[in-house]
Amino acid sequence: MGLDFLIVGIEWDFTKAESIKQEEAPESRSAVVFIDLEFGRGVLLLVIDRVSGLGIKFIEIDFETLPVKSLAVKRQQSNTSKPAAKIRKTNPDEDTVKIGIEYKKDVTFSKWYQQVITKSEMLEYYDVSGCYIIRPLAYSIWKYISDFFDAEIQELGVAWVTRAGSSNLDEPIAIRPASETVIEFLWQEGHTAHLTKELASEEVYQILNLYHQVYEELLAVPVIKDIKSEKEKFTGGLYTTTVGFIPTTGRGIQGATSHCLGQNFDKMFNITVEDPNAPANASDKSEVKKLFVWQNTWGLTTRTISVMVMVHGDDKGLIIPPRVASTQVVVVPCGLTVQSTDADRLAVEEGAKEVVRILKTAGTPLRLEVGPMDLAQKSTLAVRRDNGKKAPIAITSLTVDIPIPLQTIQKEMFENAKSVRDSHIKYVTEWKYFVPALNSQCFVMIPWCEETRCEEEIKKSSSRNEREGEEEDERAPSMGAKSLCIQVCCL
Repeated sequence: MGLDFLIVGIEWDFTKAESIKQEEAPESRSAVVFIDLEFGRGVLLLVIDRVSGLGIKFIEIDFETLPVKSLAVKRQQSNTSKPAAKIRKTNPDEDTVKIGIEYKKDVTFSKWYQQVITKSEMLEYYDVSGCYIIRPLAYSIWKYISDFFDAEIQELGVAWVTRAGSSNLDEPIAIRPASETVIEFLWQEGHTAHLTKELASEEVYQILNLYHQVYEELLAVPVIKDIKSEKEKFTGGLYTTTVGFIPTTGRGIQGATSHCLGQNFDKMFNITVEDPNAPANASDKSEVKKLFVWQNTWGLTTRTISVMVMVHGDDKGLIIPPRVASTQVVVVPCGLTVQSTDADRLAVEEGAKEVVRILKTAGTPLRLEVGPMDLAQKSTLAVRRDNGKKAPIAITSLTVDIPIPLQTIQKEMFENAKSVRDSHIKYVTEWKYFVPALNSQCFVMIPWCEETRCEEEIKKSSSRNEREGEEEDERAPSMGAKSLCIQVCCL
């Protein structure tokens, strides 16, 4: 065909390859690569599976026997007189999938985030603007959250309905705070009515504390419990409590909310109950005093998962806390090379199966590295995703030792996130330091008189078009600082 060829014999670590075909993306495999110079592209001829080589035939090439001075490269000219064609530059993205994260979290946050959630297969964008598909990985995390919350609100107790109007019910009906978690909606929402303001307030903070647990104990995300200002509270409500956090961008994000609506809405719709202190033997029930109830509403959404991704993810991609990870550990056969014998491969394969069998018996899903050297020492090598630390674990003690690093990871992920969060909080008492603190991507704590007029003036005086050196987010409003909350330390 009149082509020039380049034959290259290499050990190719695919984990360092920038762009390869999706079906040829193992963690590490040996390969012989064939380069077609006319089309300027690499074609993978022979791939050796480092575990078993299933379905792939390996042909060993002895480069010593090739008539070349260098074992790495040989150029062969065809017998035709056709001159060598120029190398055609091709689109590097053509027929390839870039499996790594291309953007840095601290440099281009929005693009980094979009790649993390799509390449980790948590979410898939839909053709209709504003719509997306939540994939199994993200849904499994939401399931952990909803199961936890549903169990907790059931522990808060139930109320019994014994009468309907003036008639007694044959059987009392048990009710509890409404929550869509029971029927698997991808948000949770509760609406309750209470006899007194004190009872309503008690529940508001009970729910807020449960949301606090979701973020800190399940997702390892440090949050601040707070009360919204009059300007920012739920419109028409009495007061709003919430939990918030600060991502890498330095812009605070509101989390779950628990509102006390007071009596405004039940007065509009005449929602009342009979006064329980009225005489039981009152002759005229129409004269029994009616009381307006005190209403609450509270909710949590899949935004919690987004918060987890923002806080813990790194430039390599997604990091999931063990308590909400559907797969906590994975067993990885490794350490095999081209020189490994069939017996070596079989030994590693059987060793990996034994590790899986032990862990399944313990009811713990795991992934560990198992290679020839590990098996010789009757051990496995555990590698942490969050910081890359490695530690050997004896096969005989897997069921006892594996839960320990998982607990450590959960604990240290929270501590590290809290340390980063705290480093982005600035306490400011003079206006001249206020805007510079915001521009340094910090969350600013300031003394405040709690007057709406003052709140609006702060927002106006701190407005700017964009932060210096930061790409402007077209979806974000160009406005000044927004008051997020009044921190409450002891709820």
